[in-house]
Amino acid sequence: MYMRYRMLHGIAEGPEIVNKIPLECNLDMLNYISFSKGCYVGQELVARTKHKGVVRKRILPFLRSLTTTEGAEEAIPFAVLDSKLAGAIASSTVIDVPPVGNTRYVVKGDTLVGQDSDSGVVLATTRGQELGLALLRLDSFLPADKEENDGTDKKDAQYADSGRGNARLIVKRGEADDAKSVDGAAVRGFRPTWWPDADPVTGRGMLTA
Repeated sequence: MYMRYRMLHGIAEGPEIVNKIPLECNLDMLNYISFSKGCYVGQELVARTKHKGVVRKRILPFLRSLTTTEGAEEAIPFAVLDSKLAGAIASSTVIDVPPVGNTRYVVKGDTLVGQDSDSGVVLATTRGQELGLALLRLDSFLPADKEENDGTDKKDAQYADSGRGNARLIVKRGEADDAKSVDGAAVRGFRPTWWPDADPVTGRGMLTA
């Protein structure tokens, strides 16, 4: 139940955060990082990332989709889960039951793909593999920022037309070039309830749904 609650709120720990930048693990939003205290291991990298204002990836929770990717044309918004659904997940025992003979499930190490490009990788799941955490590229499904995409910058203009805003991701397994979709399996990334509206590093409204 502890792991289920932790994943439901997008909080990573242990092996899930090893060899990753603290900001990617949301440790800045959890008050694990001080930007005023000096002399700690990794301070230079953390400070440089903050002052450059670029955090391209963050650990996010995901829920395995109840349907396959086939015929799924509607985009799923990056948003907080419905309270009734979240409550059902928190109290469920089904997601702690290991799957047997079903290849449509998602497992640690699977690649998650959105808009025909790799968007992230699965870090951990519950025993039933229906809820988990993944390190995901924010620009693959967050809504485009209006100020960022006013057309004055060519790169930002490309972002505006890149299809951002769809939190539905296809599950693939295997090495990058040879990875194949897992029987139409898909997941939806969702926003933890405690996330702020503005990214604490960039100060921009990049976390809004």
